[in-house]
Formats: sequence, C-alpha cells, structure tokens
Amino acid sequence: MKTSIATLFMLLALTGMQLKAQTTKKQILRVDYTTSPGSPKLLEIIRLQIKDPVLLQKTVNLIDKYKYYFTLNVNLQTSESVFKLDSVTKVEKVKVVGNGEYGFRNKDNGYLCNENFMSSNYTIKGSVKDLQWEIKEDTLTLGGYKCVKATLKQMPDVIVWFTPDIPVSSGPYMFHGLPGLVMKMQNNFEETIATRVAYQGDVNVFNTDVENIMAKSKSTKIVSLSEIVVAKSNFMRMIESKTSKD
Repeated sequence: MKTSIATLFMLLALTGMQLKAQTTKKQILRVDYTTSPGSPKLLEIIRLQIKDPVLLQKTVNLIDKYKYYFTLNVNLQTSESVFKLDSVTKVEKVKVVGNGEYGFRNKDNGYLCNENFMSSNYTIKGSVKDLQWEIKEDTLTLGGYKCVKATLKQMPDVIVWFTPDIPVSSGPYMFHGLPGLVMKMQNNFEETIATRVAYQGDVNVFNTDVENIMAKSKSTKIVSLSEIVVAKSNFMRMIESKTSKD
C-alpha cells in the first residue's frame, strides 16, 4: 500500500513538472526577422538610374546580400515585446540611408522605436492605440501561415502582412496593434520578413532586454511619428526628383 501511495505521489509530481514545463515553454514568443534595404521602391529607383542591364543586375545582387537580422520577443503574459538588432551582414560599396536598432512595447501599449536615418539617431515614442490600420482583403501565405494585408494611415508607404493564426498583436519596429503577428513589412526604404517563429520560456532574458532598451532610450533624442514621416517623405521626394531630372 505504501508503495502504491509513493508511486502515485511520484506520478503526480512528474505530471506537475510536465505541466509547469509546458507553461514555461510558451511564456515567450520568439520571432526571427531578416531585413533587406532592397525595398521595391528603392529597386524601382535604381532601375531608373542604371540603364546598363549588366551593371543593374550586379547592383541588385549586391544590395540583396546586405542584411539586418532581428529578434522579436513577446511576453505572452503581459503583451510586452522587445525587438532588437542582433547582427548585420554588410556589403562593400553598398550604402544605406538608415536602419532600425530596437523597439519596445510596454504593457500599457506605449512604444519606443529607435533607428538611424541620414546619420542621425533618434527614438520614436508613441501609443499603439494611435496607429490607424486599414485591413485589406488581400491574402498570401508566408512560412505556412495565411496572412492578411494591412496599411498604416499615418505612413502611406507601409504595407504589412499579419497572420491571425498567431493571435499576438505585435510585429517588428513599432508595427503593433493588428489582430495577429506581423510576418512581413515593407516601406520605401526596406523589407522585413519573419524567418522563424518559436516559443521559449526564459523570462529573465526578456526582462534584461527591456532594462537595456529603457537605459539606451534615455540617451537618445525622442521624436514623434509624424516628425519622422515628414523627414522620410521629404527625402524620398528629393530622390525621385533627382532621378526624374537625370
């Protein structure tokens, strides 16, 4: 009888450990993203500038090799998320106008997004609730997930594809607030695609990343989303005007 009780106790203990492991395993959603400076818009401008087909192809190939690698970690209990740059594959002779460094979404739906643009570094600060998304009817499949297209009213050049199959209202940079994980984002300057989606349980690493980002953000210039939209729109108009004159 004592043996049976002991065996039962061990089984219950093991079951408890398994349940705890399963719960811990899904505390953090991790998404790997790859960003390329070869956005459809920039490639279109390059094609207008370079008439030699051989040189054009070489240029496009070089740009395609230039990559930024990011990780998005989402705390499934608090809805906080951390987006950070892990590494860069640079290519000689290829110059980029800017790149993202990190992003953070807090439990109150506030966001920070740090980036470099035209040799300046700044942090965009705002609220997810102020992002005005328009969900379209277009769909496509990315990584085995059915995705839906959406555009952002405040940033007309932004197009994202999110998947309701992963009901996490997060994405790269500051692109949050949709009814599903953002799997792809493109704007005038870059294209970002999710390459891997997984679950993990190390909340301590997540909390450390949050602390590091909050510390970094204190030493950078804080700007509004509207300020950056104006700056980037003006820059793009300048490039398009120069291209048309050439």
